[in-house]
Amino acid sequence: MDARLLALQQARALRPLDAHFADLLLRHAAKPSQQLALAAALVSRHTGEGHVCLPLDRFAGRTLFDDQSTQGWRAPAFAEWREALLGSGVVGEPGASKPLILDPAGRLYLHRLWRDEAEVARDLIARAAPRADIDPAAVHGPLRQLFPGTDPGSIGQRRAAAVAALRGLGIICGGPGSGKTHTVARLLALLMALSGQRPLRVALAAPTGKAAQRLAESLRKAAATLPAGDRLPSSVPTLHRLLGLRPDGSARHDADHPLACDLLLIDEASMVDLPLLARTLRALPATARLILLGDPNQLASVEAGAVLGELCVGAGGYSLNAAARIETATGDPAPGGGPGGVTDAVVLLDHSYRFAGGGAIGRLAAAVNAGDAQGALAVLRDGGDVQFDALDTPTQLNARLATQIGPALQALFEMSDPATALARLGEFQVLTALREGPFGVAGVNAAIERALHRRGLIRGQAAHYPGRPLLIGSNDYALGLFNGDLGLLLPDPLGELRAWFAGAEGGPRALAPSRLPAHESAYALTVHKSQGSEFTRVLLILPPQPNPLLTRELIYTALTRARQGVTVWGSEATLVAAIGRRLERDSGLGDALRMGLSAQALM
Repeated sequence: MDARLLALQQARALRPLDAHFADLLLRHAAKPSQQLALAAALVSRHTGEGHVCLPLDRFAGRTLFDDQSTQGWRAPAFAEWREALLGSGVVGEPGASKPLILDPAGRLYLHRLWRDEAEVARDLIARAAPRADIDPAAVHGPLRQLFPGTDPGSIGQRRAAAVAALRGLGIICGGPGSGKTHTVARLLALLMALSGQRPLRVALAAPTGKAAQRLAESLRKAAATLPAGDRLPSSVPTLHRLLGLRPDGSARHDADHPLACDLLLIDEASMVDLPLLARTLRALPATARLILLGDPNQLASVEAGAVLGELCVGAGGYSLNAAARIETATGDPAPGGGPGGVTDAVVLLDHSYRFAGGGAIGRLAAAVNAGDAQGALAVLRDGGDVQFDALDTPTQLNARLATQIGPALQALFEMSDPATALARLGEFQVLTALREGPFGVAGVNAAIERALHRRGLIRGQAAHYPGRPLLIGSNDYALGLFNGDLGLLLPDPLGELRAWFAGAEGGPRALAPSRLPAHESAYALTVHKSQGSEFTRVLLILPPQPNPLLTRELIYTALTRARQGVTVWGSEATLVAAIGRRLERDSGLGDALRMGLSAQALM
């Protein structure tokens, strides 16, 4: 291996994967060079951090990896770098069959991610076109019956349903309590009615088991209020299960074996990464509708891309033709001035029924979204439903956990009825921004368990004990347990310790602890793991020092897990820094979509 790559790997400036990938390209290059080694290592590391591509101009001419443990590596000027890469034999321009692709804008891609991005852009542009088989005037009557309100929330939901009905692509975005699921249930009823005698084949999916379960529950409740609600689908698998993804990377459904559906709806789309969306679109018939639901302000997937966020950039106005069709269908004025293309398929639901009336959580979340750190601090200082308490050291944290959280959890150890205990489990949740360290989920869970031991609530050293809350870490379809599910250990009527989870019909169900898939204690969860869940009250623990992993999207996601109250422990400096830092994912998808590029231009 190149000596510089090896040194950077040993200094942990590069992952072993990054160094070995760069070394592999050097060995296969017609013209190996230090410029190639640096670019290959950087693009591997960058995609490992969730980016789709590496913008060379951002790194060109800079000294990289320059700290006490490394000697630094100066990147060449952009023109020199580009020439060396394209002459290496392993880097090509768009359309080439090379391991790396360098586009005209200077974005360097792993070939598979360039292909995924190009295919997703091409597919979404095609699906966003108006459907010729739907007359806006024919939609008006049924739409008004299903969405009769005249308040801002109802107008937005009616518009969302119209946009999704009139096009092959509908992107419905909004925060918690904005009525996304309410809208979708009525949209499905509308489309079923418009399909006439031919039954509409509907597939529903979500990126995680927890999100899939919540969508199924929400649609069951909505169906009870709708005519012919029993026709709404009730089964919601994960996207992985819908596609039949296998451990070897193959899938039951792909371009040659498409999904048998006329409409695919994906909930929690902010959590869908670019490669997974690309696989889904390959398996979706070209004539099928696609509806994406999600909150673009939430955390994106830990994998490559932030697709939903890019789809919503610039949305809010419609092209003249799109606005006219929407007005005909809804009877409401539609904002114009939009660029057209995919943005004509996007609707932002900006009225929150949950945080209506200027509640503190809603005002705090709005300030965070706007990047207004001082405004967020002002809301926290006002008190009420939101509170802020300074926290500086692990000692302070452990003492506060012992005195405040220990007593709050005592009821879990005193309850004998699983249904009551599970309901109590959803009332309060500790969230952490980090995974490791004393302020991370591992340290906080350990500190809480020590405090509970001292209070005599946990006896002995057994891993399984009555009162222990559980977080499932992987999907087990046979048991009906999914990544993100929360449960609780309690004795059954015979005194046998069982793991209790909410059942599909609302009642609790019990499993032997030995049968559980991967799991851990859930006194505290990371914000990432809490996505798709809701709690009455939330405590968010931030580290005392700013951390690059803390972003505006993470803070917003944590705050909006709560329905009634939020407490933040940490330092003002950490909170201010996090609100000022956006989650940035380098990608060319947004440019391709906004420019309305055709497949030929992309390929």
